[in-house]
Amino acid sequence: MQLNPAHAGAASSLGVLLTDDDEFEEAELVLFRAIEHNPEDVSLRINYGKLLSDKYEHDLATEQYKIVFVLATGSPDLLYNYVNALKDEGQVDESIASCPKSVEVKPDFENACAALLSRMI
Repeated sequence: MQLNPAHAGAASSLGVLLTDDDEFEEAELVLFRAIEHNPEDVSLRINYGKLLSDKYEHDLATEQYKIVFVLATGSPDLLYNYVNALKDEGQVDESIASCPKSVEVKPDFENACAALLSRMI
């Protein structure tokens, strides 16, 4: 990262580690810088969305996921994170409607979506 702060893979990994350690400001700086240089990198945007959700900025997280939908419509992680962000933002109907799509893309998300839906009902 010191040699190339815009390196998408390194920034994505570092951003996740910092987020996991609740170092949100530093994680956001790392991810945001890398996104500026790699605006179409799916992993960066998914990890940035996850960071925003962890900061309870669910509306901003869903915006990141919507940007990525154009780039990676079939990403199960993206779909699942989007469903969670919608739920946390209070958009329960849209979250419920989106959950089957993530299971369609990745069937092993069925149990996770079922658990998520049961918590919403």
